[in-house]
Amino acid sequence: LKDSLRWTELLERLEEVVPDGVRIEGLKPDYKGGTLNITGLARNVLLLQRFIDELIESPHFEDVLLMRQANIELEEDSGRSHAAIQFSIVLNGAF
Repeated sequence: LKDSLRWTELLERLEEVVPDGVRIEGLKPDYKGGTLNITGLARNVLLLQRFIDELIESPHFEDVLLMRQANIELEEDSGRSHAAIQFSIVLNGAF
């Protein structure tokens, strides 16, 4: 099953639904369960909601589960900080 996962196809599907202002930081497949755990950051809750809505509307994923979200402060290289939403989403039927 690991060999049958087409990463380029999966990444293209995700690229279609990730809005500006949302950054994916990690992808962790569960081959036995057929799920994909996505971790990332969103500039605000509205962008996170938009990302979830896009995933739900996509014909490529069966179930979208928001597992965790947290408000955090991100520090930029310039020393400035700003608020962001850290999240974890599980996609069932991702592959």
